[in-house]
This record gives sequence, structure tokens and C-alpha cells, in this order.
Amino acid sequence: MKKLLLPVIIFLILCNKHTTKKTNPLETFKTAEILFKNKHYKKAIPLFNGFVMENPLSDSADKAQFLLAESYFNIKDYERAKQEYDFLTHQYPMSAYKETALIKAGISAYKKRPYYERDLKSMKSIKQRFKSFVISYPSSSLLTTANLYLHKIDSIYIAKKLKACELYFKARAYKAALTYANSILESFSDIDTNINARLLYIKGVSLIKTNKKYEGLKTLKLLENNPKYRKHILKLYKEI
Repeated sequence: MKKLLLPVIIFLILCNKHTTKKTNPLETFKTAEILFKNKHYKKAIPLFNGFVMENPLSDSADKAQFLLAESYFNIKDYERAKQEYDFLTHQYPMSAYKETALIKAGISAYKKRPYYERDLKSMKSIKQRFKSFVISYPSSSLLTTANLYLHKIDSIYIAKKLKACELYFKARAYKAALTYANSILESFSDIDTNINARLLYIKGVSLIKTNKKYEGLKTLKLLENNPKYRKHILKLYKEI
């Protein structure tokens, strides 16, 4: 009896194998797009990922990869988003989504940066992403965004160095304060007006206190019309 049933079972399995409908890749992609548009990002992620893995040469592969990265970005998984944007730029260098992916990879890295002490080492590599974009795509519509993040990163650098500069200045360690003030003034061109004035004041006073009176007075002269520092400068002139 068992011998008679075996061929029947094999036949049914083979029939079932051939009649089972295979999932259409484009249908999977469209389903993922619908989920994405309706902000069901977590449900869309495995579909986009599966589509790209199984159809890497499809005309829609780069778009699926971009939307996969966007999905991670929208759920604030910035580390994974950065990885997926980077994957797109490396695997699909001719993609229409490349420029946006480069910018969004940089933004993801910026948002994922260490917050403790605002780690400057990691900021250096993030800044390089945006600088490279500005150099490579000078006519891009995303240039404003790249420059905005470059400004944000510079502001972080300046804030950290200014904090150290102020500490040395208050401690009357004028040589160290002067070093930090010069470092900021020489390294950054787009400095906030108030911060720039503060740095010039610290620099001028520190120069005078380190026996470089002529240079110090020359620096402070730039602030003579600044109401915040005018009284301090006039007082300093009298003490010299």
C-alpha cells in the first residue's frame, strides 16, 4: 500500500510546485512604495531590502535602495540609514538619487555623532563628507544644504575652542588664551559677529599681557566702536 501511495504523493508535490504562483518583483516594489508613502516604514524596509538583494540589476533597484535608506532615516535609525545611503552611492554611482544620498548620508552621520564633549574627531570626518560634496557638485541644488551643515559643524568647533579659550583667559593664562583665539580666527572665516568681537578682545588683551603691546593695541582698535567693549578698552588704555 505504501509503495502505491508514494508515486501519488510525489506527483502531487510536483504539481503543487509548478502551480504555485511566484511573487512578481515589481508588485513587491509597488507594495513597499505604498507602505512608504503611508509612513509604514518598518513594514516597507524588508520589502525594499528583499527587492534590492534579489533584483540588483533592476531599473528600479537604485530607487528601492534609496527608499530603503529613507525608511531608516525616517525612523531615526541614522547609523543604518548612513550605511544604506553609502551602499547606494557605491553600488549605483550613476543613479539619479546619488546627490541626495550623499547629502543624506552626511546628515545621518551628523545626527548620529557622539554628543559627549561633542567629539571633534568624528566631526572631522563628517565635515569632509560635506566639503567633498561642495567640491564635486558646485552647481547642485543641494549645495545650500551642504553649506548649512558645514556652518553647523564649524559652529561646534568654534564653541568648543572658545570655551577653552575663555577658561585660559579667566585663569590669566594669556599665552594659551592667545593660541586658542588665533586658532579660531585663522581657521574660520564665517564667525558670528559677537563671537568674533569676543575673540578679538581676548586676543588684544592677551597680546598686551604677554608684552606685545603694539600688536595688542592694534587689535583692540578694531573694537573701539563696539559698545560692549569700548569701556573696557578705554580703561585698559589708561592702565598702560
